[in-house]
Amino acid sequence: MDTELFKETITLANYRESIIASSLARHWRMCLNLTPFEKTRNFRSSFDYLLFDPLGDKPSVRIEQQDSFQIRNEVEDSFCIELTTYNKGKALDGKLHYCKADVFCIVAPYIEKIYLIKFNRLKDYIFYLQETDSLNIFDSSASIDQWKKKHDTNPVRLCYLDITQSLYDLKDDVSVYTFKDLGILQDLPKAI
Repeated sequence: MDTELFKETITLANYRESIIASSLARHWRMCLNLTPFEKTRNFRSSFDYLLFDPLGDKPSVRIEQQDSFQIRNEVEDSFCIELTTYNKGKALDGKLHYCKADVFCIVAPYIEKIYLIKFNRLKDYIFYLQETDSLNIFDSSASIDQWKKKHDTNPVRLCYLDITQSLYDLKDDVSVYTFKDLGILQDLPKAI
């Protein structure tokens, strides 16, 4: 990816993350820590941010956030979760395998909704679907050069979860908020 474009992409991702994280913190009356790690370590790959109660009345919540611009209709579209990334001929575990979050936060800017799913429950659900051969998987490894040309990123192996079915199956482990519920009044841009 072009260096300037990469910087722009990261800057916008950080902006979107800050808006969602601070909105959740206000809604739950908690504090936000965007860098809850020791100075000498980088645990950013474990989760994105931490919400905590300084009075200790509520347990802390580690959140991994994913912006899903492909979702334009809750009934017709799917959650898309990274299973594997291919880099230099190697298959590397995706978020589902290395993430240590309590909650997986899927942000759908086009429909102005946020889905908070208990991470371990989501992981078990995906593995169950995979074991029963019911998981919809897309693997771009067969067309690495085409993928890189089109997406300007490393190729991936993804699973697609029907939103309506997932919300039903995970109903006890999912919270859904609208942007309005959380007081989010600004756009969350994908690109400048």
